[in-house]
Amino acid sequence: GMPLRIAVDILGFADEEGVRFQATYLGSGACIGPLDRELLALRDDSGKCLADVIEDEGWHEGAEDIRYALSEAAGYLEVHIEQGRVLESMGLPLGVVPSICGQTRARVRLTGQAEHAGTTPMHLRRDALAGAAECVLLVEEYARERVPLVTTVGKLLVSPGVGNAVAGEVVFTLDIRHPQDASRKEAMVALRSACEAIAKKRGLAMDWETVQESAAVDCDTRMVGILQQAILDYTPPLIPSGAGHDAVVFSKVMPVAMLFVRCQGGLSHHPDESITREDLAAAIHATADFLTRFQSLGGGHG
Repeated sequence: GMPLRIAVDILGFADEEGVRFQATYLGSGACIGPLDRELLALRDDSGKCLADVIEDEGWHEGAEDIRYALSEAAGYLEVHIEQGRVLESMGLPLGVVPSICGQTRARVRLTGQAEHAGTTPMHLRRDALAGAAECVLLVEEYARERVPLVTTVGKLLVSPGVGNAVAGEVVFTLDIRHPQDASRKEAMVALRSACEAIAKKRGLAMDWETVQESAAVDCDTRMVGILQQAILDYTPPLIPSGAGHDAVVFSKVMPVAMLFVRCQGGLSHHPDESITREDLAAAIHATADFLTRFQSLGGGHG
């Protein structure tokens, strides 16, 4: 019930994950500048391009452009489930994010020779799937030895993909994340070199395409401090985020901060993803207290 002297915009963004068009931050990206031609030309699995989808499926009735220029707003606060189990393990509902990890996504293609599974001797095979399997295990082991680096191969496409043939081609995704950009880039170079060595040893051709690269983002120190003060019952833990967030985009034009909310079992991108009403209420109270503190310290347009 407390009136605010600052303007507050409440936004919800479409397709931060990039599921449909394999390009992240489409909604928030459109809020800091027009989507470029390359993005608008991207096509989904059905062949529809993004420009047509926006025109045909977007909401038009009464819609207005929302666009933030550099320094036009005093700050951006994002409230998000933790997507991990740190808060749950500590028995706390809320945490504060000091930084967001940088991220590299690559698409790797290994090409060998598709052949008959029964008539091709083992020593003559150029098995793309066996090569990909070796690469996947290497990627996992590399990150295990270099905490807090995380690496993930989440998707493999095998061709011809039948039980009685040696795989002639495999395409797999690689996701690399680290709070420090230099360490992330070092990992990408090392993993690419190691995968090339595996391919050469196995007589495979390799094509490596970097499809996305996002720099690490430090949250605004002042806003982080105010957010910590807004959680009244305890000192909230500082938890760097390994996930990508719309705050990454908004950090290009304004200071950003993030509040993490405990989620059950750390589950995210899963049908059982959930939070409790009590934790949601705690997040709302912390956000409201943040806004009152922010304006008292001279915050402008929100």
